[in-house]
Amino acid sequence: MSMRPSAVSALLAAALAVGAPPAAAVEFENSRFTRTGAHASAMVRAWQKGRSSAKASAFFVENRDRRLLVMTAKHVVGRHPVFQYRGRRATSARKLLSDRDVAIYEVSFGGAVRYASVGKFHLARAKPRVGLPVSVVGYPKGFSGALMASRNCELLPRNRLLHPAVFHCGDLDRWCAYAKAAGKSRKTCHEDAARRGRARVCARPFAERPKRYERHRQSTHAMNCAARLGNSGGPVLTGRRGVIGMPSAVFARIKGPYPRSRGVGVAAFSQSFKARARRLGIAMR
Repeated sequence: MSMRPSAVSALLAAALAVGAPPAAAVEFENSRFTRTGAHASAMVRAWQKGRSSAKASAFFVENRDRRLLVMTAKHVVGRHPVFQYRGRRATSARKLLSDRDVAIYEVSFGGAVRYASVGKFHLARAKPRVGLPVSVVGYPKGFSGALMASRNCELLPRNRLLHPAVFHCGDLDRWCAYAKAAGKSRKTCHEDAARRGRARVCARPFAERPKRYERHRQSTHAMNCAARLGNSGGPVLTGRRGVIGMPSAVFARIKGPYPRSRGVGVAAFSQSFKARARRLGIAMR
């Protein structure tokens, strides 16, 4: 099934953490990936146990009790988180706070990593607003595990983000081809699709398939920073070390064998999450 060039943006991945991107880079008009070492001491690699091919991002947060606290996205680590810092794996990870897709863990590296030796981010007190300058730091796929930054971008209105409420068969075939190029088996792709109810849609006659579109509920804003699979769980920064939220989804228009990127969703931290984080002693300024 081919889609007209005027088709609305389709969801590439609700989770940025799975698989590697195709050769075409995800870029936007005023933002590019650049290799960075500025925040390396505060960044952590994260994935779900048994899924080391789906490594994504996490980061240390400053707190008054001087504990090793790591923040990431829940969909990155699932129920069995694995955290790695400069080649060392955490020996324990205890969840302290969970809010929508955000989670904070207290981790231990068996004494090999201490609070004073790591870099740390703090939560930004600033209220997210359209036009706020932001940057993104993380471990996007396609750069051999290098830490990359995307700067000189800003928050955009959430209504820029549209995706189909369901996938069509042709969309699913294209997504599976993308997933196969990223190293996921076609069987795994169809299992993912079945879990989300897409196989049931594809079994119906074409004329009966739903064509409605909806806003991406996890996103509070869009942004024009570059982001790829693997940026999930990393910080969206305002200023040097103030975290305002996390990347929530890459959106694309499906056309040909690979999607063309259109924009990135941002899940800004809610006021309730910030209040609970403050009670944990997490720094905010």
